Amino acid sequence: MKTVRFFNLILWNLFRFQICMRRILCYPLWKITNMKCVQNLYKKRGVSNPNEVLLDALESPETSISSMYAEGHYIVLFFLLFFCLTNVFLGLLQNESHFSLVHFVLFSAMAFCVTYFISFRKDKYLRYYKEFNKLPKREKRRSAWMTFFITVLVWVSTIVSFPIRYQGLDWTKW
Repeated sequence: MKTVRFFNLILWNLFRFQICMRRILCYPLWKITNMKCVQNLYKKRGVSNPNEVLLDALESPETSISSMYAEGHYIVLFFLLFFCLTNVFLGLLQNESHFSLVHFVLFSAMAFCVTYFISFRKDKYLRYYKEFNKLPKREKRRSAWMTFFITVLVWVSTIVSFPIRYQGLDWTKW
C-alpha cells in the first residue's frame, strides 16, 4: 500500500507542476476573460463567470488538461523505467539484439497496465489527491523535490542506459 501511495504522490506532484505551469502560461488568458466585453459575451451564452469555467478546464483533477498532461508524463516515466531496465539488463548480458516496434508496444502496454492498476483503476488517484491536499506545506515541498529528483533520475538513467546497452560494462576497468 505504501508503494501505491508513493506512486500516487508522484502523480499528484506532476499534476501540481502542470497546474503551476498552466497558471504561468495562461496568465494572458486570465486577463482576457476579465475584460468587460468578454464577460458580456459569456453572459449572453449563459455563463456568469468565465474564470470558473476556465479554471475547471485547466485545473480539475478529473477532466482537466493539466491532469491529462500529468498522467501522460506519469505513463512516460514508467515507459522509460522499463526501457532503461531492459537496456541495462541486455547490456549486462552483452546481448546484440535490437529493439523493434513490438518491444516499444510491449513497454507501452506494460506502462499503461502498471499505471492503470496503481492509480487510475476506480479513480484511486482522486482519493489520494484529497489526502495529499491536506498535507502540511513542508511535506508538500518535500514530496515535490522528491518527485523532481525521481523524474530527473529516470530520465538520466534512461540516457545512461544506452552506452551500457551497446558497449556493455567492462568490470575490469573498475
